Amino acid sequence: MVQNDKASSIYERTYFLQNQTIISTFILVPCWLFSDSSFQFNRYVLFRWNIIILLVLCGLVAFIVNSSVIRCIKDDAAIGYNMVGQLKTLLIVFVGSTLFGESLTIKQIISVLFTTLGCAIYVYITYRTKECQKHQQQQQLLVNNI
Repeated sequence: MVQNDKASSIYERTYFLQNQTIISTFILVPCWLFSDSSFQFNRYVLFRWNIIILLVLCGLVAFIVNSSVIRCIKDDAAIGYNMVGQLKTLLIVFVGSTLFGESLTIKQIISVLFTTLGCAIYVYITYRTKECQKHQQQQQLLVNNI
């Protein structure tokens, strides 16, 4: 996909994700039917709207996650993707504890706060570094033009 040392377009980078989502859906259905021994196979189960909607939703979410991974790594770096992953974990902890009525221990709350603080510090330092680099490049252009 990369030709002549030029970065490929976003469409080219996400094209394989589109195909991967469709292929994963076709692989998931037969595996799902036989993965649970307590599953009572009924030939009409695949034609119920809630199952079809669930499969389409899973494919859509997988595509969005994969696209965000590519954009995050492209725009920042792999460590930026790691930070986004940590924030996703924090979201899962808070939403899960809220939806299911789980109470968080003080140890879990401290862990979440440290992770959030670390992510915030990383984002701040990264932003400041990029701003300083941009400012230095602008000054260099001004010096070169004079």
